[in-house]
Amino acid sequence: MPAPSPTPTGTAAKRPPAAERVYAHVKQAVLDREYAGGTLLTEGELADAVGVSRTPVREALLKLEVEGLIKLYPKKGALVLAVSAQEIADVVETRLLVEEFAVRKAVPAPPYLLVRLEELLGEQRRHAEAGDLAAFAASDRCFHAEIVRHAGNEIISKLYDQLRDRQLRM
Repeated sequence: MPAPSPTPTGTAAKRPPAAERVYAHVKQAVLDREYAGGTLLTEGELADAVGVSRTPVREALLKLEVEGLIKLYPKKGALVLAVSAQEIADVVETRLLVEEFAVRKAVPAPPYLLVRLEELLGEQRRHAEAGDLAAFAASDRCFHAEIVRHAGNEIISKLYDQLRDRQLRM
């Protein structure tokens, strides 16, 4: 008689890889200003906070440095970069360039895009009326990102997401 085939142990979603968990943890804390500009983060502290080894921490920190959120100092740690007046001006100017490009590509907008944008505007109105500024900001972000995604340029979409992330710290 053949051995019974193994049955799945459940349908729970897999946990993201360790480096992704560290990346998400640190990025969110920087964007939420839990790790303020000038804060020195160490691999050991981050590894303990997320429950991983130091190797995925290094991988996550490298990615965050490329995004301009931290500066790595070998054998010392990662310094959370403070927001400068120049960075604010640069981010706003770059967003303007990207959004103007995306709007030109989106016009004339197809009906499905107009419907989606109306939905997002409705969400924004409801959140504003309820005084939920965080939810309003999230809906606003989705509204603008929808237009940028419609431009059809994946590189610009990723750049735009990074710009919006940087702007959250401001």
